[in-house]
Amino acid sequence: MNLKKNFPLLIIIFSFLYLFEKTDFIKNLINTHNINEEKRIENLYGFCGGESVGYLRHVNNKLNFQSNPKIINYEHTPQNLWAIYNSKYTNSKSNIFILLNYPGSEINLDLDKISENFFEIKDTYFYSTLSNQIKYLYIDNQNVNKLKIDFYELDKNNKFKKIKTLELIRNKNEKYFLVNQELSQFNLNEKNLFIRLNEDNFSEIKMIFQNRFLIDQFKILNQYKNCYVIKK
Repeated sequence: MNLKKNFPLLIIIFSFLYLFEKTDFIKNLINTHNINEEKRIENLYGFCGGESVGYLRHVNNKLNFQSNPKIINYEHTPQNLWAIYNSKYTNSKSNIFILLNYPGSEINLDLDKISENFFEIKDTYFYSTLSNQIKYLYIDNQNVNKLKIDFYELDKNNKFKKIKTLELIRNKNEKYFLVNQELSQFNLNEKNLFIRLNEDNFSEIKMIFQNRFLIDQFKILNQYKNCYVIKK
């Protein structure tokens, strides 16, 4: 055998062997044969967690939707209507909602600290699709009973612009400051909101949003853990 002549072929063979080992090709091939499609999809996208494609496909087969339901995922993941989309229902209106990773009547969000008393409310537009209002504010210092909040947004020059101020009061026996700020009053358009507090004597701050979808106001067609199919 002429090694010099066959050297390129040997390089190709060893490269393939290396790739087979690193990518678990044989193992993946066996799994593809032994694990059915539904289970593989569930393993990749989750059943009731993350994108929850397993649950979407399960209820689509079980309930036989006559329109494309509206999917509300409380985890910020890529759109997943593709998992059950039916092109023949393109123009059909639906009164059925699928709620994934449902947190309950309220949505808790830890705010990201920028400086001592300045915080960012990330994914504000996303939360505005899940909620109508900021209901409460929580700080872990029960000695603070008065709080002033300044809301900011970034203007077209990427500078902070104050858009609203709220003064809040809570009683000593109350855990939260009542906010009741409607999100529709802010021009979000994919922007994030920022808040500045007149107090920095605390280590934790949370914003609590009122959930748009209250389960007891709908008919439940299916439920698995915190994934629901509901109907108006």
